[in-house]
Amino acid sequence: MTRRERNASVFACAVDEFRETFQSRRGGRAAQAMMGVEDAEKSRRRWRGQLIFTEGHGLQLPSLALFDKDERLHWSNFKGLPVHSVCSQP
Repeated sequence: MTRRERNASVFACAVDEFRETFQSRRGGRAAQAMMGVEDAEKSRRRWRGQLIFTEGHGLQLPSLALFDKDERLHWSNFKGLPVHSVCSQP
């Protein structure tokens, strides 16, 4: 598996995790955050998804930044469980 394929796999896992988390949350900041994930998902040539999850809606979730500069993903975790602990990198 190439580095690009590994990155794509980890990225897809992160998107799935957040989509599942917010599936029952409609409207407000949670929906805006998910729109950020989907926008990043659509732009695979140059992923630049940046999600800021607030404590609104009773959520205590991490902020996540995904970039693929030089074919690498960069994670930023501020609250809650880090995504990379859920989506193990190969």
